[in-house]
Amino acid sequence: MSDTEQSERYWNRFAGPDGKWCRHPVTRIVGPPPGEELAALRTGLSAPPGAAMRLWPFCVSPTNDALARRPG
Repeated sequence: MSDTEQSERYWNRFAGPDGKWCRHPVTRIVGPPPGEELAALRTGLSAPPGAAMRLWPFCVSPTNDALARRPG
């Protein structure tokens, strides 16, 4: 996944603010998310956070790493 694609919330990649389907970021086809991605998302329904490895590519959260960059 590209940085731009990764920073965008999953559903915002496929549905616009008006609720209509958008173009898929990779295939450029207008429509819903691919079925294999939805299946991966379903694997996490009963799993504790971080436990379903198939979900990891869908995790997006801005990280402020200012503390990591400061001199030690």
